[in-house]
Amino acid sequence: MASENKIRNSTFEILRIVAIVFIIISHYMMGTKDNANISTANLILANNLSLGDMGVAMFMMISEFFLWKSEKVNVFHIVKLVLEYYFYILLFYGLSFVLVDGKQFDSDEFLKTIFGLFFERSWFVSAYLLVYLFHPFINKLFKLENYSLAFKFMIIITVVWSIVPSITAGTFYLNRFLSLFCLYCYGAFLRLSKESGQKWFNKKTGLLMLFINLGIIFVFQLIMSLISISHLDMAYMINWFISRHSVFMILMVFGLMMLLSMAKPIYSKPINFIAGFTLGIYLIHDNDSLRNYYWKVLFRTQDYCSSANMLWHLVMSVAIVFTLCLIIDIFRKYALETPLFLLFDKFKRKKKEELPQA
Repeated sequence: MASENKIRNSTFEILRIVAIVFIIISHYMMGTKDNANISTANLILANNLSLGDMGVAMFMMISEFFLWKSEKVNVFHIVKLVLEYYFYILLFYGLSFVLVDGKQFDSDEFLKTIFGLFFERSWFVSAYLLVYLFHPFINKLFKLENYSLAFKFMIIITVVWSIVPSITAGTFYLNRFLSLFCLYCYGAFLRLSKESGQKWFNKKTGLLMLFINLGIIFVFQLIMSLISISHLDMAYMINWFISRHSVFMILMVFGLMMLLSMAKPIYSKPINFIAGFTLGIYLIHDNDSLRNYYWKVLFRTQDYCSSANMLWHLVMSVAIVFTLCLIIDIFRKYALETPLFLLFDKFKRKKKEELPQA
């Protein structure tokens, strides 16, 4: 762990932390937008700060940037992720009977909890696992000798998955797995373009992609925010250009990743240490059994829907959620996961020593 924290480029790890903060902000806002008492100003704010899809795009492109050379599935990585997932989903399912007033056992809910990976109890983990299983095959396409083929592949993905939905407001029959699959491919193409020394891959292009698309998103959100003041039914369109399928959001994140990949690497153990717990933070704060309890009972977001202090409440809530989830996941890792895998490693070594020598 210490070795890994030392060599990882902290520039990307900072972006990973920003990504999970964006996701927490978006989940906070989801609990306010459906409230009938929300003020017009706060509804506009909520739609402007629905940054979850941007956080997912950042996370997936970063993940591929580090997995680019991987040619096989690491079973240990999958086991570790699945154990972490089930630890939290079962723990919080049990706690929900203690914390949620009047909760009764429901066999259907129990089965969906046990088989949560197949019922999208945490859709990101399910979709990420599928992408990870396919990633060695995706990586084979994005090899130096296949640049021309990869370029054509990315044009098709961009048109079908991003441009068409951005224009039609439809999803073109694309599900969440394909969303992460496409985002992973953008990260793969980014790394391939860098490694193959493409002329267009430079700071000027990165800056243009970042600021032109950021400008388009800002202007669109500003216009829709103004329209929403008198046409509240159109408020949902404010966040259309920062949705998971938006070509402008994808190109903006792509440009940002380009610039970071060309920047001088920085190495910070504290940053890398914190970034290593982003998945745990996600699993804890977005747990299906207690999600409503967090926002409605603990943070009482509904009480701030018509308040001028909603933004301050948002900042404090996100900071508290991030910090507490980080502490919980650090405890899980060093009190449970590390001793468990050390014990397993010791058992493996013992069994190996007991085998008869050839």
